[in-house]
Amino acid sequence: MWPVAKYFTLLLFFLASVPAAAQRIDRAEAVQIGGLQQWIQIKGEATQPLLLFLHGGPGNSMMAYAHKFTNQLEREFLVVHWDQ
Repeated sequence: MWPVAKYFTLLLFFLASVPAAAQRIDRAEAVQIGGLQQWIQIKGEATQPLLLFLHGGPGNSMMAYAHKFTNQLEREFLVVHWDQ
């Protein structure tokens, strides 16, 4: 399986563990993927479609300021920031 697809599947299982009664999600946590610690941040309504935002890279994380250009998307999507 293509590596990103595998990690996306893990992310879907993670999101499936959120109770259906929970409406607003706003959480961040470290996850181990491929033996490396990576960070995800989830914001939005639990019932909205998932939007996976891949960012980061060598020496630069956008998670601290990504909300400045994704906050409007959180009205229509459950936005998942994945800082690889």
